Amino acid sequence: MVNFGASSGDSIDLSLPSLFYPQFNILGTSMESKEEFEQYNASQHKTGADSVYPLIEIEHALERMKSGNQFGNIGLEME
Repeated sequence: MVNFGASSGDSIDLSLPSLFYPQFNILGTSMESKEEFEQYNASQHKTGADSVYPLIEIEHALERMKSGNQFGNIGLEME
């Protein structure tokens, strides 16, 4: 599971045992400021999903991602 962006604020309420016992890893990344994010969301420039594949076709989704030709997200649909 990946979650990105902190546009709702810098603080979260997290139970440490629920993080440590399953041995989750946290990976952080950064993007624009909250104001830039809101400005982008208000604009008409929206990319959305490039494509959605059934989970059984995960190999095709990975090939699409590796090609670098997508514009937007590549999704997997659970049936």
